[in-house]
Amino acid sequence: ERLVDDNPTITEYQDHLASSHNNMGRLYSEIGKTDKAIAAYNRSLAIRKRLADDNPGMTEFQNSVADSYRDIGQLNYDIGRLEEALTSHSHALDIRQRLSDENPTNAEYRNNVQQAAFTSDQYSANWGVMNRHLTLIVVH
Repeated sequence: ERLVDDNPTITEYQDHLASSHNNMGRLYSEIGKTDKAIAAYNRSLAIRKRLADDNPGMTEFQNSVADSYRDIGQLNYDIGRLEEALTSHSHALDIRQRLSDENPTNAEYRNNVQQAAFTSDQYSANWGVMNRHLTLIVVH
């Protein structure tokens, strides 16, 4: 972080710092430290959003924001926070769809849309099932 603080105009350093926070989020998630994982993912997301906002022509930064939302969504799904998971994945899908629409020859972006749509559909279906079960429990 000091390198980024000392060189705030070098986007490569900021991007690497965001990736480091994201990787820490994955590691924390794998060892069951959910709160630390979410905090690391959110730090990564904040840096990536700032990079994307400051560099709108750099689609890689936009794609990284979608990656962060995907990872946050997956963690929330894994710990049973389906509504938060769906919200995060919806943000990822929106970004990925826009990138695909703006870059129709980019196969990676088209593939990312398909994956994000599939995941969002799965989460929506599970959210619906969970809500039906909760309704049955409350009614009885």
